Amino acid sequence: MKDSDGKTVSIRPTIQATQVMPDGTTKLIDFPDLEAPVQFASGGGKTSTFPIKSEDEGIAIFSSRSFANWREAGGTQPQVDGRQNDLSDPMFIPGVRSKPRDLKNISTDSAQTRTDDHKTVSDWSDTGVTHAREEAVHYTSAGGVMSALKGALLAVTGKGVAASKGSSSHVVVDGAVSSQAPKVLLNC
Repeated sequence: MKDSDGKTVSIRPTIQATQVMPDGTTKLIDFPDLEAPVQFASGGGKTSTFPIKSEDEGIAIFSSRSFANWREAGGTQPQVDGRQNDLSDPMFIPGVRSKPRDLKNISTDSAQTRTDDHKTVSDWSDTGVTHAREEAVHYTSAGGVMSALKGALLAVTGKGVAASKGSSSHVVVDGAVSSQAPKVLLNC
């Protein structure tokens, strides 16, 4: 597959066809490259899109009837010819993977949008939303907001704010301030 313009892809099927030769023998042949619109999850005026790169895997689904007229004009359209299950009518769904390229570290109790290497993750669970990029984390729940960056922590709740890094901490709860650190410098 070539890099995509975002709406269509040029795909090369990785399954070969068996061709019967005139003498009755068979040989495997490659399918030609195909142009296909990309199917992204969408509905209600919202769409999740992803960049499609040349080594990405997915699955091509072939329409049982020609959809060329509909693709060009939208709405209800007459069928332009009698072709059925033709190589001219594929749709590409990115993300269906072969076992050697299986996605690792899949969450079974939350929805995630993430990079394959798991360095960037947006995670939606029953208890909150977490956005993480390598050493930076931002978590939001009914109890408040927490952010952490390279060992520093900031938590904001309905009761107050807490910040800490290493052995130092600074807490403000209901207007009361508490600080603990090897060295404290207050600038009020």
